Amino acid sequence: MRNEDNSSLLSDEEILDNAKIVMIAGHDTISILLTFMVRLFANDPSVYEAVSQVWAFSMTHMDETIFPDPWKFDPKRFEQQVPAPPYSFVAFGGGQRICPGYEFAKIETLAMVHHWVTRFTWKLSGKDDSFSREPMPVFNQGLPIQITPKKTSGAL
Repeated sequence: MRNEDNSSLLSDEEILDNAKIVMIAGHDTISILLTFMVRLFANDPSVYEAVSQVWAFSMTHMDETIFPDPWKFDPKRFEQQVPAPPYSFVAFGGGQRICPGYEFAKIETLAMVHHWVTRFTWKLSGKDDSFSREPMPVFNQGLPIQITPKKTSGAL
């Protein structure tokens, strides 16, 4: 694309920098999301059971007027709820600034959680699962877990 004076809108270096940012941001957000899901499933067996039976992925916004009790992960939350107002869930941005990888992130997350709950059980090995933001969430002591394959009858 060109400006009105026929100059480039972005240099090759700017295009390359933008591509790197998208790849790094996609890696961090998915790995953090999946790590927190392992923690949640390990700490709350009822959530793990619900997700492994009838999964409705939780929205993450914290506005109680739109999402009642937003700090609680409740897969049944969206079964009877009136749809959220337009533009109230913008975890991946919106409009021209929407994350180009958000559909991929949703599919990747769904695939990993399905794989986890159908093939494995796990429990936390450490007692401290607190975290801080640096600026992304980081577990203070890591998140050690013990993973056990589920016994299956037949092909996976």
